[in-house]
Amino acid sequence: MPSPSDVVQTSERVAMTSVNGAEFCGDAMAIPFDGPWTVVPADSSLDKEWGVGSEQVRLRIPVARFRSQYDDHWETIRFCNREEEAGHCGRYLTNWQARWITRRASWHCDSAEPVLFFRKKFTIDRPFQEARLCITAVNRFELYVNGHLVAIERGWDDPKLIDLTDHLVLGENTLAVKVMNDTPASGINLLAVERFDPSWLTSLLCHLRIWGEDMPWDIVSDASWVVTNREDEDWMAPDHPAERLAVRVDPKEHEGFWLATPGWVYAWERGRPPLLPWGHLPLFGEYVRFPVRLTYEVTLPPGTEAVFRPDIQGEWSACIEGVPVTDVLLQQGVVHLTPRSHPANFTIDVMAEDFACGVRAPIEITVAEREAELKPWDRWGLHWFSGRVIYRNAFWLQDADGVADSVERREGGKRRVELDLGTVKHHAEVWVNGKLVRVLLWPPYRVDISHAVRPGRNEVCIIVSNLIANRMRYGILDEGRALGWNRYWMEDNIDRDKHNLESGLLGPVLIRIV
Repeated sequence: MPSPSDVVQTSERVAMTSVNGAEFCGDAMAIPFDGPWTVVPADSSLDKEWGVGSEQVRLRIPVARFRSQYDDHWETIRFCNREEEAGHCGRYLTNWQARWITRRASWHCDSAEPVLFFRKKFTIDRPFQEARLCITAVNRFELYVNGHLVAIERGWDDPKLIDLTDHLVLGENTLAVKVMNDTPASGINLLAVERFDPSWLTSLLCHLRIWGEDMPWDIVSDASWVVTNREDEDWMAPDHPAERLAVRVDPKEHEGFWLATPGWVYAWERGRPPLLPWGHLPLFGEYVRFPVRLTYEVTLPPGTEAVFRPDIQGEWSACIEGVPVTDVLLQQGVVHLTPRSHPANFTIDVMAEDFACGVRAPIEITVAEREAELKPWDRWGLHWFSGRVIYRNAFWLQDADGVADSVERREGGKRRVELDLGTVKHHAEVWVNGKLVRVLLWPPYRVDISHAVRPGRNEVCIIVSNLIANRMRYGILDEGRALGWNRYWMEDNIDRDKHNLESGLLGPVLIRIV
């Protein structure tokens, strides 16, 4: 018999009495569950037919954290741009720290602006020997340093190298860039084209490197720059108040699609090279130099009992929680694990010889049913997952307790058995003893299960499904990442309502006779 600690308490319960495992609160009686919940993700078979699923499922993990020897910071990547395409490091490996930036004053971005004005203030607080700038823009630019015109160049596909050693000073400095686009995307419906010309998107990319005794020090184009689409008088001058006037624009906070912030705003990052449509570009005259060590970190969800050999091009090694598994994967094609109650790290190192190397496909695993606390799925490493998770438990109605009989009669009145799921994110199928009782799409997640219960042990299966937003959040295609309207629908619009990304049966789950 379960102990009193197995019974989930409710806020409405004031004074409790216990009789043979059942608890009473006034005129209601709570039935304890037989033990902890067991959980397992469901496969796609439940997309096409009703059922309670299996106790084991095969999953494909499409995302990972990634870094290379060029950058110690982790970033989240998707192995494949499209399901039918093989993955490769050429989609995300870069030697650039700088981002392509533009002006985004609303949900869209100013791709159609023929002229944008960028500024960046920074301070040099120690002597330096050399300063060089690698810069490109779509399609022409004028470069000003501390108010003086230094260069006029054109062509986005050939970053220019400019020596700024004699133009910078100890103390405060101001970089200002006027970007002019002769062929902006004005009048072009970008939703209607499969590929867009790199010359359509008004943007700036630059990296300033300063050498000194304890340097180099880097200043790169990113969201700390300010930008406007209006040419103020002396806009390039160091004493212009652009930085003081600039506002930060968060597209998630805009109340209307067409509400745009005028004047100076902080820049919006389209992304780092090899961001499409521009692809790989040389930084200070050099492309990525191979061989390059790549590191992928994949989160294995609790209950993982097998990891299959990953599809990788290039020499590689792997470990799970620091334990090497390369030889087992190479020789047997699968490594079997003792299912854990918590997520595990699966780390893959690849020595890439060219851009075709890297992990080419999602990581395939099998997950077994396991005992679990009721937590959001992202705590299990399933933040990317849109689908179903199956929860199972059981409870007892025993004639000897007078509980089963009370379903029909207690003190002369007809009673019912109610299942209360508490908090669900976001939909739930309720199965009792193999019978579908009801599908709950919104609160309150309560259902009368009287007609499905029986004396003795009763099996409960709750199949919870979440929203497509979790998959969408990691599903933006490479071809659309540079566009403001794409990022709005695939990222900003989802992040604005981040509570919708929370998934799972969160409870508390109660069974009451009322």
